[in-house]
Amino acid sequence: MSDRIWTLAPADLGTLWEECARCFYLGAGGEFPRPVGGADASLELLVSALEGRRTERVAAGMPGGVLEVGHRSVQSQPLSIQVPDSSYRCVIRGALDLTVALDDATLGVVEVARAEPRTAARGRRLHAWAHALESAGAGKVTALGVLLFRPAPSAPADAPVSVTGSWEWLPFERDDSTFYGFLAEALSLLERPVPPGGRPLCPWCVYRDASRRTGY
Repeated sequence: MSDRIWTLAPADLGTLWEECARCFYLGAGGEFPRPVGGADASLELLVSALEGRRTERVAAGMPGGVLEVGHRSVQSQPLSIQVPDSSYRCVIRGALDLTVALDDATLGVVEVARAEPRTAARGRRLHAWAHALESAGAGKVTALGVLLFRPAPSAPADAPVSVTGSWEWLPFERDDSTFYGFLAEALSLLERPVPPGGRPLCPWCVYRDASRRTGY
């Protein structure tokens, strides 16, 4: 068993993993993350408009409950991930913006999207949040999904995004065995003594390499 307990962010387990294994290794393992871009103000407006709303009044097919918006810090207890001949440990930590207090006293984890809602990256993030919440004692997570915002075709370009479109609920089936298999792959990568090669033409890897060559 490795002695180290890795700290993983749900965001890194999503798109970053697919974009570049080297950037994932450096961010999660080497504490050398990519610079963080600015927040998407229009997406934040969409999320904030959901506070306190009943799910059935937002999108058809959502499990019954009340949407809760808030920058909620969550950290799991250490998770033990089995790999051949060993096991690794990690915690999942981050700030979650949107959950659902379901009528049956369980929780739902939701991402708001405007494009590409059904991706493997989103599924991994949703599962990561589910395990973090459950491990931290917040409650059982029984619903995962994406709220896809579809702008009204006739809406003016400068119309408020919170009132000029409709929502569609896209559930994700929970599959813990696949998620744990992914964690085993990700942690096996982080346990390597040196980072893997970067993805060809990854802009951040190109920038780092150019900086080293030029001495800047």
